[in-house]
Amino acid sequence: MTFQSSLAAVKRGARDPDTLAELARQAMAEGEEELALPLLAAAARDSRNAALWQWSGLLQRALEEHREALQSFAEAARVAPADPSIAHGQAPDALEAGVPAGRLFQWR
Repeated sequence: MTFQSSLAAVKRGARDPDTLAELARQAMAEGEEELALPLLAAAARDSRNAALWQWSGLLQRALEEHREALQSFAEAARVAPADPSIAHGQAPDALEAGVPAGRLFQWR
């Protein structure tokens, strides 16, 4: 599946987490974060899926939207507090944003 086919599927209404995650992965690989972010962010807001919040944060981080990324990572951590992959994305973004990040690098 290509970025364009994933984008088309999501625009046609595919909202399952796997399709959205694939869209985000492909967007990051192809430098298309700006096109994918609104779709991922909307899906994250409409769900309680930590992975969608995390993908939103990763896309925002790639676009250097650190404040928004921190909010997305925080929401992902709220939904799935025991998921170390969320801290793995959250900590470097906090560091890049210039906010205290030490506790995030010391995840359980």
